Amino acid sequence: MAKKWYNLLSMPFQKYNKILIVAATILLASFGYFSQANAAFTCYPPQWAVPDHTNTTNSITWKWQAANNASFYNIKPDGTQHGVGSSVSYTQTGLSPNTAHTAQVKAFCPIPPDNDEYIDSEYNTLISRYTSAAKPSNLSAEGIPWGDLLRV
Repeated sequence: MAKKWYNLLSMPFQKYNKILIVAATILLASFGYFSQANAAFTCYPPQWAVPDHTNTTNSITWKWQAANNASFYNIKPDGTQHGVGSSVSYTQTGLSPNTAHTAQVKAFCPIPPDNDEYIDSEYNTLISRYTSAAKPSNLSAEGIPWGDLLRV
């Protein structure tokens, strides 16, 4: 064994340097460096707020909680991506009453130490919500006896 170790140390510098770099890379990778699993470089998707939306007959305002270290967000209502900056809500307008709509949000986090590059999270859980139903119009109770109206 000692002879092999001695032979390794007596190798030309370039070969020894390459072996040392590969060994160091393997060692560092085994401890989570060089991967997004490292907490300093992980960008988690935002969680939906509670309540996660408000609605009218023609709009839905989607709401989420700020993600840790996130600088900005993209939302994907009904499959179309929109950048929303650092806001934690987005109002989807021009919708029809009593219709279903879906949304997902992803975060973008700066990569230290310079913070001039970003990584994105996965999209969060897809949720589906409805716009409010329109109020009925042109209702009348003509021709119905009062007794029938008051019976439950």
